[in-house]
Amino acid sequence: MVIYCLARVFLLFLHNKQSFSQGNMNNEDIKRFISGKTHLFWHIPDDKKEKISLDLLVEVILNYGTLEDVKIMFNLIGIERVAEIFHTSVHNRKRNNYHPPVLNFFNLYFKRHVQRYII
Repeated sequence: MVIYCLARVFLLFLHNKQSFSQGNMNNEDIKRFISGKTHLFWHIPDDKKEKISLDLLVEVILNYGTLEDVKIMFNLIGIERVAEIFHTSVHNRKRNNYHPPVLNFFNLYFKRHVQRYII
């Protein structure tokens, strides 16, 4: 019940702000975003934080970020690209690192809001 309520709040929050289907891929913006969220990347040495892969960025933000972090990531990378990275990491590996509630929520979210998302 709690997850359902959180999911509803998240969906309402995103759709009341703006559309996230378009995103620009500016590396400097992504680097600034990562440098502002160093507490989420505590396990990575400081000199390597700006060089993390998009796979790791998406995984960390979806698992541990706030709603605002997810919104910013959608704007920076694009919701379709985030959905593609999420889908690839979940379905093309034997094991993934997403928490079960996060995995379930974003599977449902991308299935509903990204046209080309296939489970």
